[in-house]
Formats: sequence, C-alpha cells, structure tokens
Amino acid sequence: LVLGLMDGSLCCRVFAPKCASCGRPILPAQGSEETIRVVSMDKDYHVACYRCEDCGLQLNDEEARRCYPLEGHLLCHSCHIRRINVPHPTQPQPPPGYQLHVTEL
Repeated sequence: LVLGLMDGSLCCRVFAPKCASCGRPILPAQGSEETIRVVSMDKDYHVACYRCEDCGLQLNDEEARRCYPLEGHLLCHSCHIRRINVPHPTQPQPPPGYQLHVTEL
C-alpha cells in the first residue's frame, strides 16, 4: 500500500494491474472509487486499449466488435480470418473445420 497526497487529499493506491497493451496502471477515474478494466486471455486492459492489434478496431461485447484471439493476439473477426487464411512458411494451415474461439466480455 502506497500513501501519498494528491491535490490536498489523501490518496491511496494499491498495486494496480498494468495494462497489457500500454503498460500503464489501470486506476479508477478521478473522483471514482471503481476501476473499469477488460480482462481477456488472462491479461488486463484499459477499455480504450482493448483494440484489434492489426486494424485498431475498438473491441467490446457487440457482435461485430468481439475479440477473436489467435496465438495470444487480440484480433477482430475480420483480422482473425485474414490471419488464418494467409499461409505462413513456418506454420501449417488450420485443419478443415477450424473452430473460432470467441472471448466474451
């Protein structure tokens, strides 16, 4: 527990989780006691940092904006499909009937 003075009031900061995207701590908004974060693939993210790593689309729980992780990467559906359809010299193609794994919020 770290105590400090901020704007004349006592501020209490408990070891906050770090965002897996930007590396900064995930803290409550000023004037709030509640921390809002996204947890995906056992990692913590700021809501604003929870984006497709390829195209930058903001991910959330809406059908068209859900996260389709692949090999540890946050991806939207379109980028996930594109990655599994692009042949890579060191990786075999996914087998027929490959199932997409969706991360729900």
